Amino acid sequence: IVCSRNITATSFNSTSDISMKENIQNASIEDCASLFDAVDVKVYNRKDIGGSRIGFVAQNIQENLTPEFDNIISTQYVTNTPLLAIDYSRMCCVLWGVVKDLRQRISNLEDNSNP
Repeated sequence: IVCSRNITATSFNSTSDISMKENIQNASIEDCASLFDAVDVKVYNRKDIGGSRIGFVAQNIQENLTPEFDNIISTQYVTNTPLLAIDYSRMCCVLWGVVKDLRQRISNLEDNSNP
C-alpha cells in the first residue's frame, strides 16, 4: 500500500528567528555552486500517483552534499519502506547563494566595462 497525501495551504512559515540559532555563519558559496552545478532538474512520472512532474532525484542531491548541507535530504518511512525526501525550502537557500554570487560577478563585470 502506497500512501500519498496532498497538503494545500495559502501560506507556510518556518520558524527562523535568531533566538533559535547559534554558531551562525555564511554558507559556502562554493558548496552552493557545486551542488547547483552537479544536480539537474528532472521531469518524470511518479509510480504512485499519476501525471508528469518536475523536480529532483533525492539520490542525485545526496551524493553531492557537503556535511553542512546534509539536512536537505531526510528519510521518510512509507509502509515501512525507507524513502529519501528533499527539503525544497533548503534547496531554495542553495539557489539564493548561487544567484547572489552571480549578481555580484555581473556587477563586477559591468563596473570593469565602464571606465
